[in-house]
Amino acid sequence: MEERSRIVLLAATIRLAIAPFFMHAGDVGTIYESSIMVLKGANIFDFVYAKTMQMQTTTGLPVFFEGYAYHPLLIYFFAPFYWLFTLIAGQGPVMIDGHYPSVPVLIYPWTPLLLLMLKIPIILADVLVVYILAGMDSKKAKIYAFCPYVIFIGVVWGMFDALVALFLLLSYLTSSRNSFLSGLFYGLSLMKLYTIVLLPLYVVRLFGKWKEFGTFLAGFAVTLLPIVYYLIVSPVSIWNVLVTFQGGRLMGGVNLYNFIWVVQDLRFDLAVSMIPNIFLVVALLCLIVKFGRKAPLLESTLAIMFAYFLFGKVINEQFLVSIFPLMLLCKECDHRLWIAPFVFVFLRSPFYYFMLPILWTSPIFYGYYLQADEVWRQLQAAGYLQIPMYAVGVAFSLLIFWNLLRVIDTARGGIGSTYGIGDNRAYSKTLGVQASISRLATMTGLSRARCAFSACSPRRSMPSRR
Repeated sequence: MEERSRIVLLAATIRLAIAPFFMHAGDVGTIYESSIMVLKGANIFDFVYAKTMQMQTTTGLPVFFEGYAYHPLLIYFFAPFYWLFTLIAGQGPVMIDGHYPSVPVLIYPWTPLLLLMLKIPIILADVLVVYILAGMDSKKAKIYAFCPYVIFIGVVWGMFDALVALFLLLSYLTSSRNSFLSGLFYGLSLMKLYTIVLLPLYVVRLFGKWKEFGTFLAGFAVTLLPIVYYLIVSPVSIWNVLVTFQGGRLMGGVNLYNFIWVVQDLRFDLAVSMIPNIFLVVALLCLIVKFGRKAPLLESTLAIMFAYFLFGKVINEQFLVSIFPLMLLCKECDHRLWIAPFVFVFLRSPFYYFMLPILWTSPIFYGYYLQADEVWRQLQAAGYLQIPMYAVGVAFSLLIFWNLLRVIDTARGGIGSTYGIGDNRAYSKTLGVQASISRLATMTGLSRARCAFSACSPRRSMPSRR
């Protein structure tokens, strides 16, 4: 068996073995309840909006129900696998509640099977990323395949940033060969809306190349059709969930701004949380104007995303997964960036929280969980975890800034640092991956623009900064 197949199979086996026994109750519960509603033909945005209005009426505060607040397309990656689950286990409830601060009620013996089925799209995305990277460089594929952070976010937490990572990677790899596919994959990366910061970069790079620009927009527009549908049938609901909620969130996360969590004044906190948007817009404008058209796409994409991680007001622990494959393709990036957000996970949520499916199987274990959770919440309320969380947030921001400077230095020289001249093995493997993409483009009969890594590409003769 060739090394590529071994890496892919081992990566898949590890994830399949872990998936049934761990979860983040809130996030997995959201996908579960949303899948049920979709199969029943219900409007998930109307449901979330109604919950939000109920909370705001009850509290008198500008709070939001943190349910399904993603691209409408996302749930259709999960709903088919939930439907397959119902063919085996029936349509009875398996997980009851789970939104913070509630503790979910889990129904056995079906909980492990449910968790496995709901995580299959995430596992498939991870495996495809590993397969693509293994076609370029087996070492990079191994880093992604066996990175504790990537594995934890995907199959322990149950968060789907691996889908964003896959689509961003495919958008980059198809960008010079097939603009339609590049636009389609980029649109699919908006499963989590933070990749919207890359749209101005694509527009600037393609502006003036009208055929490629139009083809890219056509692919991108396909992914917007579900949003257009919901804007027609329930405009208030989807606007409140995707724009009002996402745009007005309280700043914090693995960044410089999580100090705001110690200020117990929600209205003040929300007002202050608008300030980082100014820093982010200025940073994005400077980067796009200076490097948007001149720098290689890989470095430009990473620079924009690093700027977002540095100045964006909400940077959750799992976001880095989305650009991790692109980081591995760039020699100027330090892939060990994952350590800081991984540490932050356990400062914000204790590890036993993710073990609920295991602890629920025994009243004794569950009793210990409730006791430990009470102590943990007291520590949070007293603020003892705030200092280490802020320290990790600052450390991560400084590391992001250092990586941003390295990428900008490469972009300023107009040098693509994906592979050096002497890296013939990696280069030849990249040609293999690009050949596969080329065949896909040929079957669709779309753009015939030359491949970014083709033999005639000027990037081939560019020396590495290293």
